[in-house]
Amino acid sequence: MTALSFSVRCLLMLACILLAVASDEIPDRLWIGKK
Repeated sequence: MTALSFSVRCLLMLACILLAVASDEIPDRLWIGKK
């Protein structure tokens, strides 16, 4: 159970980081696309 909860926390942290990076890149691409 401990190993599972630890792996789940790592996956959640990675997902949050990926979302943060994507949210930073997507607006730039949208603005470039609009311009």
